[in-house]
This record gives sequence, C-alpha cells and structure tokens, in this order.
Amino acid sequence: IARTVVENFFATVGQMNFYDDHSLTTRELFEQFFPGRSDVHRLLMEPIAYANGSTLDEPAITYGIVFSNFMNKGVYTFQGGTDKLIGMMAEELRQNGVIICTGAKVDRIVVEGGKVRGVAVGGRVISAPSVVSNSGITNTVNNLAGREAFDSAFLDQFDQVKVNNSSCQVYFGLRPGESFDNVGDLLFTSTAREFSSDEMLDMETRSRTFSIYYPRTRPEHPDYTVVASMNGNYDDWAFLDKAAYKAAKQAMIERCFVDLERYIPGIRAQVDWVEAATPRTFNRYTLHTKGTSFGTKFEGLGISRSIFKAVPGLFHVGSVGIIMSGWLGAINYGVIVANDVDSYLRS
Repeated sequence: IARTVVENFFATVGQMNFYDDHSLTTRELFEQFFPGRSDVHRLLMEPIAYANGSTLDEPAITYGIVFSNFMNKGVYTFQGGTDKLIGMMAEELRQNGVIICTGAKVDRIVVEGGKVRGVAVGGRVISAPSVVSNSGITNTVNNLAGREAFDSAFLDQFDQVKVNNSSCQVYFGLRPGESFDNVGDLLFTSTAREFSSDEMLDMETRSRTFSIYYPRTRPEHPDYTVVASMNGNYDDWAFLDKAAYKAAKQAMIERCFVDLERYIPGIRAQVDWVEAATPRTFNRYTLHTKGTSFGTKFEGLGISRSIFKAVPGLFHVGSVGIIMSGWLGAINYGVIVANDVDSYLRS
C-alpha cells in the first residue's frame, strides 16, 4: 500500500468530529482507502471493536474518533495499576470537598415538578440541584428517573437507542515465584479466517485480546497476571441453566489457554488461579442493561447529551458508542458533562 494512501487515511480519520456526516459507515471508509483488503480492514478494526464494540456497518465516526485518540499520543500502561489510579482520583476529590459514599446503591433519581431534586439511597433522599448518572443511559431513563419523568417526544427518540454488546473475560494468576519472558503488553490474536463482527461476538469466538501484566505494572504487588478479553452477547449466556453455564465458562477458559500457550508456552502449569466473567457477571455487578460493557450504540449519544434539556438538572456520562468504556471514557466524556453541569448550576 502506498505511503500516501496510508497518510491520507490517517489525516481523514484524525479530522473526524461529532458534527461530521454520520451516513458514512466504517466499511465504506475502509473500502475508500483500502478496497478489497480485508486483511487491512481486520488490522484496523479488531482492536477498536474490543475498545467500544463497534462494527463495520456503524457510522465511521464511531471508529475514527476512537482510533485517532489511540494513535495521537500512543497508549500507555499506568504504573501502579487501576487501584492506585482510583486512589489518586479519590484523594483529589476529597481534597476538593467531595464526599464519597460506597455501598450506597441509588434506588431512584428524584424528579419533582419536572426537575431533579436529588437521589433516593437506602431509604433516604439526598437533595441536590443536579445529578450526574453513570448508570448507563437506558438504566437512567427506564429505571432510575423512570419513563414518567420524560415527555413523549424524548421517549420516541430514546426508544430508537440500541444497547451495545457485552464482554467476556478470563483472568489468569501465576503462582508466586513463577514468571515468563516479556511478550508485550497487549496481544491481539485470531485464528478466524477473516474478520467478522458476528464471529467476534460468538460464544466460541476464535478472536481475543490478552492484556499482560508484569511486576513492573504494580511494583507494590509484583505478580504476573494475564487477562483474556472477548466481546460477547448477553442473550447467548443469559438463559443457560447452572450446569450449562458452568460448562460454557470452562470451555471458554480452555480456548483461552490454548491461544495463550502459543505466546507463553507452558503457562498452564504456572497458573494457580483462573476465573471467568461473562455478560451475566457484568449485569450482576454493574446492573447495566444486558451487562453491556459499551453502553449503547451511537444513537445513544444524542440522548445522553440532551437529557438535561428533558429533565433540568439530570445529566449522564458514560459509554454511548463513540465514548469508550472504563476510566478513560469517563474522563473524556466527564470533562464535557462537568462543564454542562457547571453552566447549569451557575445559570
């Protein structure tokens, strides 16, 4: 492929923004620059599919903004791990007067007279002029605020929103004293003949990514761990009985072991802890609709951005197709929404 073609692709993707024409799909974008090159499409698409659940037939902007975000400055592993990062964030919040309440499940967002009045938690109401929900836009509307809080026009738009897919993960912990050579921090692997969004979502997918954690990742806890991640559909797992569910998890663990041994031979004998999570796991612990890891598809962005206009004082931050899940997505989108909240409170 000519260097100019690659550079033009990067330039085009790097200039994408929220206000672009959303009719162009990622498939059409790839065909424009790399016609007939399914191998290139796979190279470009597979890592992003793990990051936000997008497919070739969704708006190219859902691919472009995430891709250019990754490629702009690179991707780095935070030394100390997520637990240290969360601790630093919590300390910063407390220094700014924030009270953090854990083990405090919000039962509902209180809406009275068409405006937010606070949240109901554990049988009491905490009053507040604004509420930022990170519960997922479908949970926020359907369950926390309740559909009765919104007018029919808003609900007509909201009902067009599709929930994004979920994930499966397998966690491998090495026995103390065991180690392996540096094979990289992030491995994308697939034995599927061609890239396919449907194949990546299949319970028996042959496509997965391995996140490799070395002692340098968490110097305070110098362990070797590996996390295998795969995309998944909630409905494939939701209705399995106990025995079938256990067998499906074990089969998934075995497939991950087989793939991982191609990169770290003999790791099976070094591992003393294995645990698997499925869309059912994520649904149980996060309460997200169908255990979604990535919120909604792109049409959820408009609902998320406009919810405070439907119910003054109610804001949402989280994954809506274009915004990645996890702490990075929360930071990216959180900055935008924090500005909205500040403007609302000062108005």
